[in-house]
Amino acid sequence: MVKVRLILTGRTNIYASDDVLEFLAEFEEEGEDGEIINLVIGKLQKWSMMGLRFCPELVNEGDHIYRLRVANTGRLIGFFAHEDFILVAFYEKKGQKPNRVQRGILEKAKKIRDKGQWEFTNE
Repeated sequence: MVKVRLILTGRTNIYASDDVLEFLAEFEEEGEDGEIINLVIGKLQKWSMMGLRFCPELVNEGDHIYRLRVANTGRLIGFFAHEDFILVAFYEKKGQKPNRVQRGILEKAKKIRDKGQWEFTNE
């Protein structure tokens, strides 16, 4: 069972698994004023507010599993549950098309969605 927690609210609420949150933490930087900033979270926040379905970086990989480009090579994998977007996986892009490992990650996300192997948590 994959537990997901609310990370952003807006027209589309975005939930993420712990694995995805760890991946997102890799994009933290220290700003000029010493404050920690995360440009990827900033992008996600903008897309959440405008509605993720309208995001130009969102690509349908088939079977209603979506890939979201968040950095040059970073890809987040998730699906819609009503108007919420559930992020359950990620990968680093290596080439133009998903390779065997990346297709496996997409299949894993589909299985999580199809079998209801995810749940909301506040922990």
